[in-house]
Amino acid sequence: MALEIKAIKDQTSDLARRDTTEPDPDNKGQSLEGHKPEEVLFKADSAGAIKVVAEIRKELQEIWTRQVERIVAVIRNREPDRKFEVTAKEFRDIRGKLNDMIVDFWRKEGTINEWIADLTWGDPAEVGDYLFRLSGTTPDEKMNEVREHLVRTKIDHLEGCYCFISGNEYLYIGQTTKQTLSTRILQGHKGKAFWLTTNAIRILIPSHMAKAKKLERLLILAHDPKENELEGAKKSQADDVLSMIEIELEELTQP
Repeated sequence: MALEIKAIKDQTSDLARRDTTEPDPDNKGQSLEGHKPEEVLFKADSAGAIKVVAEIRKELQEIWTRQVERIVAVIRNREPDRKFEVTAKEFRDIRGKLNDMIVDFWRKEGTINEWIADLTWGDPAEVGDYLFRLSGTTPDEKMNEVREHLVRTKIDHLEGCYCFISGNEYLYIGQTTKQTLSTRILQGHKGKAFWLTTNAIRILIPSHMAKAKKLERLLILAHDPKENELEGAKKSQADDVLSMIEIELEELTQP
């Protein structure tokens, strides 16, 4: 425990001492250190979020109506009409549909981004969550840029989460898994095809490394990266809510 606390203090101390400024002699605005990526890449879709909520309400109302009819049949000492039953397959389909709609709402409303911000280190103006652009055209050039940037900003030896981005599309999201950012990004992903189209890297430093899996999971939910084969460890705030809803849904669909 003492070693873990020391490691956390060391990582926090390193971040506190780090100089996030970077010269930009050409004034091209290539560097975005110290800026939350959401300021550039996220815009809430309130109208879309309201529409999704309406769809969720409609789906839940349909389930509740079927439950009411089954309850009324029991009260009348009758067998419920089979059309009001919910089969195991229907339950799985309904659960999947609702989960998709709920995550879609969170993305449009910005809820997942708020959870992500809660898990990252420091003030939004600090290095806890930021991105930097890549100007290289080949994977080797881009890897050299990343290497130089991590060393220059003194975060190469830290742990955290990282995202490969092309335009506004997230290609791959991962965490260092007890390795350093430099080792995991540059060695663990060397030769990966997504380097070809990556033109930005996003780095997130969690306030505590025990939160890294939650942070990775939320990032995957928020951005649905096409190169990730796994969905991340389902232990985030989002998964807590989805689990609670599933329990309530099971109650509504019981015969």
